[in-house]
Amino acid sequence: MDSVLQSLLSGAPVLLTHLAAAFALFGLAASLYMAITPMKEMTLIRAGNTAAAVSLAGGLLGIALPLAACLAASVSILDLVVWGVPCGWWMPSSATCAAGSRRGRRRQP
Repeated sequence: MDSVLQSLLSGAPVLLTHLAAAFALFGLAASLYMAITPMKEMTLIRAGNTAAAVSLAGGLLGIALPLAACLAASVSILDLVVWGVPCGWWMPSSATCAAGSRRGRRRQP
């Protein structure tokens, strides 16, 4: 029992540091996503737009899943940041590219 407690006490600071770094990366990526997408999701959600809520949830999930894979595979904080930054950047940049490719298109009757 003593070895279990010792293992917990030695591993908890590492776990909490990785968790804080992952939350910080997620928060930065989510803020970037909401800042550069053409729609103002929070305004639309407050107005009762369900589609905006689903879209935002999908975007946040698209950020969280690659970041979770980085967290699971990382062996240090530096490793998490080195791989987490590109993962956090991928979803906002791809959403912006997709929105830019849809501009100027008209529906054909």
